[in-house]
Amino acid sequence: MRNATRSNREHCYSILEHSEKKIYEHAAHCLAMVASWKRALLDSAGSKVVTRHAIISHLRLVQTFPIYFKVSALLSNIVGNETLKVDLLRLAAGQVIEYIGNKQWSLENVQSFIIFNGFDSAPSNVFDTPPATNRAELRQALSCIQGVLRQVNSTSPLASMLITILP
Repeated sequence: MRNATRSNREHCYSILEHSEKKIYEHAAHCLAMVASWKRALLDSAGSKVVTRHAIISHLRLVQTFPIYFKVSALLSNIVGNETLKVDLLRLAAGQVIEYIGNKQWSLENVQSFIIFNGFDSAPSNVFDTPPATNRAELRQALSCIQGVLRQVNSTSPLASMLITILP
């Protein structure tokens, strides 16, 4: 079983790396790349390494090609059809919202959230501790959503998409 997991993980990495190279060669493949990340995440059976790699790749994509994500968020401002508006916002922020919703953030109450993210003690000099990693992942995900929110200036269903992931 261990070899099967390793093989599955290597397969997921190859999908992610291949799709990442393709996107930088041809920006029009954004949707195909995001779809391959989603498949890799589903195939990885909750591997934290694959999940982290997919989110980092998604953030890199947003930073490299911000215009595509801005356009989908901006189009949601002028579209009258609510279904299309939701689809455009899902394109811009849906993957990150799903990630936040599927990750254990200890949102049951304020105290557990503070402890989980290490806000109850002085920061250590070690950056790979679980609380430091939790803070970095939370900051990355929220930064991505904030980038989309900056573009939305009309009544938006993005809030209802976010509310569903909170306890």
